[in-house]
Amino acid sequence: MSSKIPLNEFAAAVDRPESLIRMLAKAWEIPLDGGTVPLPSAVRLVRLFESRHNTGMDEAEQCRKSLDRAKDRELELHIAIDILKRERASLEARLEENRRHLDRAEARADRLEGKLHEMSQSLAYLVDQRDRIVARGVMRSQVHEQFQDGRPVLVLSRPVA
Repeated sequence: MSSKIPLNEFAAAVDRPESLIRMLAKAWEIPLDGGTVPLPSAVRLVRLFESRHNTGMDEAEQCRKSLDRAKDRELELHIAIDILKRERASLEARLEENRRHLDRAEARADRLEGKLHEMSQSLAYLVDQRDRIVARGVMRSQVHEQFQDGRPVLVLSRPVA
């Protein structure tokens, strides 16, 4: 069974302020139970006070420096978070711009594909018409051999105009 000492009595016994005891306990991860100090924690705190041979002001100064370092670190983290938020907003804006650009490019590609399809159909129609005209012309034209000056000559009768 673990005994507990009221914090105010412990502070009076070690001649240290309660706030200093709470800060040191938190800094050295020594557990406190609200307004009481468990006996093992009290022993650790006494050893801490004795081993350091510091005055209360030195301990307070060390705690203040530790708190200042923590505040500086917190400020650095807030600045880093702010930078990340701005970077994220910038990237989101670029993403939206790229999406609009992609949409325009896709629309242009669709229009060009439609025009290419129309041109292909027109070309196919023209080729088909040419083939029909040529086929009709070949069917109307006739070739026969005729002799002129004793030589054979091919003569096209009813040529395609």
